[in-house]
Amino acid sequence: MNDLHALTTLQAQLAEARTELEAAQAKAAQTTDLHDKISHITRARAAQDLISSLEAEISTVRAAIAQQERQQQREALLTEARQLAESIALTRDRLEGLLEEAESALNALLEQAPGLLKEWRGLRHSWRLLTYQILGFSRPQPGGHVEAVQQQRAYQNLLRELAGAGEVLRLEPDGDLSPGERQWRPPRNWSYDRPLSARDLVSYVLDESIRR
Repeated sequence: MNDLHALTTLQAQLAEARTELEAAQAKAAQTTDLHDKISHITRARAAQDLISSLEAEISTVRAAIAQQERQQQREALLTEARQLAESIALTRDRLEGLLEEAESALNALLEQAPGLLKEWRGLRHSWRLLTYQILGFSRPQPGGHVEAVQQQRAYQNLLRELAGAGEVLRLEPDGDLSPGERQWRPPRNWSYDRPLSARDLVSYVLDESIRR
């Protein structure tokens, strides 16, 4: 701000000095009196010296102003860089947080799921044994022949008689009405069927952990 004020003052002084130079030169050219001519030429030289001095000062001030502008631009860019770095850090921290949460959940899956799956299979086996005690068979026969249809109907009636509990016992991969032997979900061939959803990824991790 001070440099701008100084520049305005110097430019005004330069304009006055140029006016003085022009006036002195004009009077020196017009007068025939030697004494007056020398006086006006001296004024003109003084004005010219002042003009040269003012132009040098103006050049110095303009250079200082340009340096200040460059510095201000640099500070603005540095501020933008700091803000960008802060945004990057915040985004990275959010991503790290998500990864940590996912890692924690996967660790729990790897640690607990195999045991829970083993327990689930044991309970389903107990259900097959109990079904045999109730109905005389552990699972209904497939097909449409008379005995198979009778067993399927008897099995369905048992599930309805159990009400809500029957709905839990009914849940099997691919709608199978009988207790499953290995899977609690339909098997997937991950070599050809890539995991695309979060549920797929969980199933993939579970299957891989079981194969170990």
